[in-house]
Amino acid sequence: MMTKIYNLDLANNYFSGTISSTIGNLGCLLFLFLFDNYLSGSIPNEVGKLHSLHTIQLLGNNLSGSIPSSIGNLVYFESILLFGNKLSGSIPFAIGNLTKLNKLSLFSNKLFRKIPIEMN
Repeated sequence: MMTKIYNLDLANNYFSGTISSTIGNLGCLLFLFLFDNYLSGSIPNEVGKLHSLHTIQLLGNNLSGSIPSSIGNLVYFESILLFGNKLSGSIPFAIGNLTKLNKLSLFSNKLFRKIPIEMN
């Protein structure tokens, strides 16, 4: 029998290394808390497979690269906290798919080149 994980809280544990692409196998995950560790590398595209995810908190790490466009697949996203990393690049236009998003925090990264704004 496969165990379903709904809440993964590994914050404040001094973990180092990268976020594995196997994170995408946790399809039932609702909350992902990996903040205040020493994680590096990029946010894997496989995060876009976490279709049930409501909250992701990766703040206070050493993550770099850009935010993957696959994040736009996460239509239940309510909160994304990525501040205090080394992220750069453009914020993907797919972030506009996140209609339930009420908190997006990206400060204290490298200055993002483009912020997608829809003009009406």
